[in-house]
Amino acid sequence: MKIDTLSFGKQTIDADDIISFPHGFIGFESYKKFKLFHEEKESPTVHWLQSITDKNFAMSMVSPTAFGIDYELILNDEEQQVLKLEKADDAIIALIIYKQHDDQNAEIKVMTKAPIIINVKDKIGLQKSLGSIEINNLAA
Repeated sequence: MKIDTLSFGKQTIDADDIISFPHGFIGFESYKKFKLFHEEKESPTVHWLQSITDKNFAMSMVSPTAFGIDYELILNDEEQQVLKLEKADDAIIALIIYKQHDDQNAEIKVMTKAPIIINVKDKIGLQKSLGSIEINNLAA
């Protein structure tokens, strides 16, 4: 299938590569189907989660380890049912990054309290809202 993307132009994707987010995202519940893209290099830092239905909706994501963050997430029963995770190794965790503009400059921010969890085996994801977080082993 062919889709239009915000950063990569027209792309042909395989339906098996589509990641489903049954509950969408916080504030964007209607966006449920995505394709993950990255720059063509050996170890890309930034990935883009691109909506397959709206070329103007994409989110930049990075691994928490890029910021020295090591999450230990506990899924509740509903989250476990949504993700259908059989083993932890089938999951990746990512953080949304964005630019916050003010009058003086644009500052890059990361959403640490709402990580993205993706079951890479079954291509199912969710955004987990964390009430409070404790960050251990933060790199300086």
